[in-house]
Order: sequence, then structure tokens, then C-alpha cells
Amino acid sequence: SVEYRLPWLSSLSLSATVTSVDDRMASSDNQLSIPARSVLDLGARYRFQINGAPATLRFSFGNVFDKFGWRTNSSEVFVTNAPRRIAITLAADFPGKH
Repeated sequence: SVEYRLPWLSSLSLSATVTSVDDRMASSDNQLSIPARSVLDLGARYRFQINGAPATLRFSFGNVFDKFGWRTNSSEVFVTNAPRRIAITLAADFPGKH
């Protein structure tokens, strides 16, 4: 993972994450394997204020190349990795009244 804050616009930062999984055996008799895969996630974060309250707008773009793959969970059930997805979130810290 890497995150970079732009020097000419310090309220904006960009991020990238590469998750790489090697092929691995998926059965106790070593007859079935899950192929290797690499997934790229990108993101951006913009910090600003809403009526004096600190706020953050986040944009994330997961599995950019829509790479299909399998994984096993703790119950040894096969599930697919998440497909390409986009998310935008806004969080603000408004002070409460005392």
C-alpha cells in the first residue's frame, strides 16, 4: 500500500493498494488448487470543513481491473473475491451541544 499527499494541495491524498495472493492448495489431498491473482485498489481522500466542522470525503475504487478469483474462508468454503466496486463516503465531526 502507498498513500501520497499532494504537496500543492495538502488536503488531497491519493492511495493505491496491490494485494497479491500466490496459488495455493485448496483440498486436503492436494488435488485442487486456487490460482494466483493480484488485485489493485485505488482511493482518494479530501479533507475540508463544513460550517467549521472537520470533514473528509473518501472515494475508493476496488478491484480496478475486475480480477476474478477464489478464496476459502475459515470453514473451508469457496467464495469469490469482491468484484469491481466504487464507494464514496462523507464523514464530518460536528460538535455536540453541552
